[in-house]
Amino acid sequence: MLELVDEGVALEDVVDEWAALELVDEGWGYEPGPGTHGDLGSSLHPVIAVPTTIVATAQPTMETRASSMGIPSASIHVNPRLVKCRHRVVQPRRLTLLGNFGANKGSAGSRPMLAWGGAASWGEETIVAAAVARAVRFDRYGGRDVLYVADIDMPSAGPGEVVVEVRAAGINPGEAAIRTGALHDMFPATFPSGEGSDLAGVVTTIRPEVTEFCVGDEVLGFSFRRSSHATHTAVPANQLIHKPPQMSWEVAGSLYVVGATAYAAVQAVAPRPGETVAVSAAAGGVGSLVVQLLVRHKAVVLGIAGPGNADWLRGHGVIPIAYGEDLQGLARRLREAAPNGIDAFIDLFGPDYVQLAVDLGVAPERIDTIISFQKAAEVGAKMEGSAEASTPEVLTEIADLVASGALEFEVAATYPLDRVADAYEELEKRHTHGKIVLLPKGSP
Repeated sequence: MLELVDEGVALEDVVDEWAALELVDEGWGYEPGPGTHGDLGSSLHPVIAVPTTIVATAQPTMETRASSMGIPSASIHVNPRLVKCRHRVVQPRRLTLLGNFGANKGSAGSRPMLAWGGAASWGEETIVAAAVARAVRFDRYGGRDVLYVADIDMPSAGPGEVVVEVRAAGINPGEAAIRTGALHDMFPATFPSGEGSDLAGVVTTIRPEVTEFCVGDEVLGFSFRRSSHATHTAVPANQLIHKPPQMSWEVAGSLYVVGATAYAAVQAVAPRPGETVAVSAAAGGVGSLVVQLLVRHKAVVLGIAGPGNADWLRGHGVIPIAYGEDLQGLARRLREAAPNGIDAFIDLFGPDYVQLAVDLGVAPERIDTIISFQKAAEVGAKMEGSAEASTPEVLTEIADLVASGALEFEVAATYPLDRVADAYEELEKRHTHGKIVLLPKGSP
């Protein structure tokens, strides 16, 4: 990314590659007059810039400073508005990269140079097409084999939106269910379809009305457009929060779905101190947060999980209950662990657990499931999940708890974007403790 500030550094001293550098607003730009060689000297004269979406930051006066944001060299992103960021007033301008093919070719002056405005009379203007983004796509319902990564147009920010360069994006079981068509009646896909809700990354474009963020801000949040499994995505600003500086990209990029779902599920059953709450899939991505939140509410927590997770559950104040194919045996173990009865039940696995909760005498209004919608409708149980807690306020609360260490959040594995099918293969085994995360740019 380039920032332009008033220190008088020659632009040509910084930029040595051909690239499209467009910092465009709807007002005046400037280009160097003949003989200035792009050094922004005294021969500047005005031109009118074409109205364009602006994709980087620029200052009214000019020094070029490179940063380590990892922006592709073919596209520099700027702030499209007058906004005070980092205690500076940022105002957009247009820059184009110029090549001098005149008499000085071969000299230092023949290097590509930046100019304000349109074509210069002293050299040849080179405009490189905007960089493309890459995104996971599928063209039909099916298994993991329908997933592929495609080049797409660089997203642009709509009203109230920012564009985020994605550094990490978690994967979730619901996305696999959508891709197979299992949730077609509730969440139909339009082909070609993208995927992904969780994301964390760096803001690269801001619309004029957005005041919460600046270009270069590190953010985390969510997309409702199935678009986060990509190198870049446009996101409404009200679906993002600032990433705590001590939080890793992998954690930040996989926090939303499990955090909001866990928060909503716990709120749905309204645990009171001393009450007993059972949780299925208690050591999974959502379950590991649910049980910790319940412990913070001072509930007695029965965590249903595999024997291999027993030590982790005990270490977090949870009573481990081994699951099994024999539901009668599981019911017996739960009754033995809670001789006075179970007050609430959170199902994170499947319909058999909703029926089990009913059989154990749990009132339907204190049963919540995030997956067994048909069964919940049959028995009158709740179906509250991430949708009920998808707010910046909830996400901030969860992020602060994780960043402070009050909630433990584990990442089980990371994969590059091109190995998205392998990531879902591991997820669909349903025995992963912690989150699986895609890293669109490789290791952050």
